[in-house]
Amino acid sequence: GLQCYEQDGDYAQCRPSCVAGAPDPQHWDGKPWSCKELGSRTAGEPACGKPGQDCTHSHCCADPGLQCFVKNASFATCKAECVAGGPDITDMDSTPWTCEKLGERTPGAQDWVKDQCSSGWESCVKTNCCKVPGEQCHKQNDFFGECKALNSCMTPGWSCEKAGLQTPAPPAKGGKVSPWALQKCGRINEGCTESKCCLGMDVQCYEKASGWAQCKQSCVPGPHADDKNETWSCKPLGPRSYGLATKGSPSLFCFSVLRTVGYEAGLMAAQKAKGAGIFDCDDHMLLTADGTTTVGGEKTVQFTGAPIVTSIDGTAGNTFL
Repeated sequence: GLQCYEQDGDYAQCRPSCVAGAPDPQHWDGKPWSCKELGSRTAGEPACGKPGQDCTHSHCCADPGLQCFVKNASFATCKAECVAGGPDITDMDSTPWTCEKLGERTPGAQDWVKDQCSSGWESCVKTNCCKVPGEQCHKQNDFFGECKALNSCMTPGWSCEKAGLQTPAPPAKGGKVSPWALQKCGRINEGCTESKCCLGMDVQCYEKASGWAQCKQSCVPGPHADDKNETWSCKPLGPRSYGLATKGSPSLFCFSVLRTVGYEAGLMAAQKAKGAGIFDCDDHMLLTADGTTTVGGEKTVQFTGAPIVTSIDGTAGNTFL
């Protein structure tokens, strides 16, 4: 599924596709590509894998920034990171990974991009590339264009023709947490010696010494004042958790502030009964001024309200207007 494309008279590369006249943010230099086809395209589909697909034989990944890591003798897949000896909380089971690397990590945005490419209101028609990860040059006309998020160009009077390639964003880390992890993995400050995995936001299993490990957000090797100055090795024993994503990834925490009188409590109860609104997030919180109101059997959390004052136009407000 690959075609040999020429960059210039000195270099060519086998690639799935090529954009003529533009540099490639993933390539090691910022020279534009002529995209002259040399030879015929190889039959079939590109072999490099996506996350979740087996890359045991291809030894390569399709998405920027990913590396093919080995789980065991029968499976390997593309991930952003891997901790040897620990499980993957997004995997189907708790089997530990060897994390042997197969092939090279797929390149992400190169260093030259931040110096050579455009951003903000700068015209990108001449550079044909963008500094900000996730953005691509969109034309107003043949003389002016701006870097915008992919498919976000809807400005009246713009052609919105895409120029160059999208600058790749850093690879996503984490994912939807598997059911087994909810039962086996520790929460913050809990032990994780056997499970070698943790659940929470930015939490990882760190070893103190042989026989004890704990879920912490960070760990500095040496004496720990919060543990009677005993020495920690702080060796990571498993993957870092990037949120408790049980319904989708990334994880989403939602909250709602509601009045204790009137229709709002009833409206929230109707949403809760349907599992809609904030109740469809990975987790949620209901906030009221008294903290005793219940919504669909769920007690709300009290928060301190802001004083109601009078704004400069004579209406109520709780901030300067």
